[in-house]
Amino acid sequence: MSLLTYRVGRCLVVELDEVIDPDIEDTVEGVLESLVRSEVAPVVVVDLRTALLTSTALQMLSRVRRTAQIQGSALCVVARHPLARHVLRTAGLTRTLRVATTISGAMALARGCPPAHQPATHPPVVAGRPAPVRRAIGRLLFR
Repeated sequence: MSLLTYRVGRCLVVELDEVIDPDIEDTVEGVLESLVRSEVAPVVVVDLRTALLTSTALQMLSRVRRTAQIQGSALCVVARHPLARHVLRTAGLTRTLRVATTISGAMALARGCPPAHQPATHPPVVAGRPAPVRRAIGRLLFR
């Protein structure tokens, strides 16, 4: 799978225009993690161009964010559709994933990211899932 990538300032933008399901999760995650690890840019912006966000996508984005933190870079997410933003907000991931509505908004959020030599602390992980993802899944299942 090939993802469209381009640079805007100090950010590398990666466009995701497909629904992330278990069939393509590993492929997309591999591409995103290789971009984060390559240190091409200190900030990677994932531009979600679909309204539908699955639990698979939420988990994958959380794992890629953790990889970015370990590498000393930052991950921001652009959620253009209101439904996608609602899912991220309900999941409690808007701050964790630095969610913005536009690429310029993500770049503004990235200005507040720690420099590459000061990685942020890791979120607590229990049973292999970051805490915000567990809470989000619980909220969605037990409404």
